[in-house]
Amino acid sequence: GMSMRYPDTFTRELVPLDPHGLSAAGQRALGQLHIEGFEVEVGLRRQDVADITEIAGQEWVREFCPNDLDKRFGDEQMVEAWLAKNGGRGVFLLRHVGERALAGYGWTGAEATPELPDCETTFAVRLNEQYAGNGLGTPFTTAIVSGSMAVFGACRTSLETWASNASAIRTYTRVGAQLVTTRDDRRPTLRPAPNETDGMRRDVRLFMVFPQTFFRMPRHTR
Repeated sequence: GMSMRYPDTFTRELVPLDPHGLSAAGQRALGQLHIEGFEVEVGLRRQDVADITEIAGQEWVREFCPNDLDKRFGDEQMVEAWLAKNGGRGVFLLRHVGERALAGYGWTGAEATPELPDCETTFAVRLNEQYAGNGLGTPFTTAIVSGSMAVFGACRTSLETWASNASAIRTYTRVGAQLVTTRDDRRPTLRPAPNETDGMRRDVRLFMVFPQTFFRMPRHTR
């Protein structure tokens, strides 16, 4: 169908993710979420920022994705600047029907990563800790990946995560993500070991791709 450009500013309204045009996996994921009482909406209104900031400040997100609070979703002005970056962002919100609280958020956007020369789309997802352990991460991730292809024409989608973030890796692997390469690095931590005096810990960055978003398989997996 017709794909639109990524919004580069707040949207006036949220649009429910339409199952038509989604991959079979995307349709199944959306159906699964609906049975559990959840809906996926596309867009980001000003009034949604506070909900996202709250999740960005939760311990799991702060541990592994501190940029969410520091550089993306700390306040309305920050979100506005982030939305305008690199030609916009496709934002997806997960909400339990009838509940105001946000169950999760995620996004895709155009981004080049030196480690992944074949990729053009970046992906990220976060869940509200109040909804953790309900098996929502896998279908929501699938809905974002498939929805981004259907709504925004996104393809060649990749993600970055940390080796110590086992639950996230499990989710991405279930959705079909494959590891391409790794890089030893350090990251800020809320729980430094006794020998880590600068608030940093050694960790390994994982660079993964979603093969279902490649119309031709990327060169590096042949």
